[in-house]
Amino acid sequence: MNGALQDQTQFPTHQCECLCESLRIWVGIDIDPSKTYLVRSRLREVLQRHNVDTLGDLLNRAKLPNSEARHDIIDAMTTHETLFFRDRHPFEAVAKKLVPDALLTSPAARYRIHCLACSTGQEPYSLVMRLSETLRPEQLLRVELRASDVSRPTLEMARRGEYMKHELSRGLTDAQRQRFFEPVSSDSALGRMRLIDSIRQRVRFQVLNLAFIKQQRPNQTELLDLCLCRNVLIYFDDELRSTIVRGLANWIRPGGHLIIGSSEMLSGFEDVFERRHVDGTVVYQRR
Repeated sequence: MNGALQDQTQFPTHQCECLCESLRIWVGIDIDPSKTYLVRSRLREVLQRHNVDTLGDLLNRAKLPNSEARHDIIDAMTTHETLFFRDRHPFEAVAKKLVPDALLTSPAARYRIHCLACSTGQEPYSLVMRLSETLRPEQLLRVELRASDVSRPTLEMARRGEYMKHELSRGLTDAQRQRFFEPVSSDSALGRMRLIDSIRQRVRFQVLNLAFIKQQRPNQTELLDLCLCRNVLIYFDDELRSTIVRGLANWIRPGGHLIIGSSEMLSGFEDVFERRHVDGTVVYQRR
């Protein structure tokens, strides 16, 4: 069977449309049903892993409670592009200004940070590394950092804190690579490096679906001082994007901050967030 005919058999158009609608329901991401090539390229391996012949068979499995097929579909169809210290300036603003100022203002308080859509963990780990370089040890102990993603397999990778050497070649300085990473094996040819325990153990990971953020109101004693939701809002339609932003407003204490991606902008939320600049970084302060 040639490749085009096999694609039509495994990924008929109506089943690709069902997949896109399912993803919208499950996690809120908006994929154009006409992009069947994207579905085919990302889900071929998932079909093989679950030993099914068609996308329809896979979707039937994904309807079952606690379905591994659903987790694998979500993992394959969501974007995991990330790197250490992406854009860099937000990490400088957090480590040099936002966190130190808050700790000085409230000497006995904890500073709570949550990184949303953290993928394989580079963003929260970058924060811990930079904070460990700028804060005194007793100050660092007062910072609580959580990170979340909708993909369970991706979070497992994040928890391990292991990366290929080429992943460490972007964003990190030589000094940071030497200070914060160690070889996974004595065989350096394997090329895998692991974050040292003192960095990995500072981050608590959890599964969190942004599409349902409004229903997940936190305890008032655990409101966030800082929430990072970078380069993820662009994947949602306008209605869900608004729901997510207003849901996040309930997570952040008055005076706390939200940081989004450098190419993103919040408009129409002036009643809950005030746009500010902190050391060259745009932040949104909770009113």
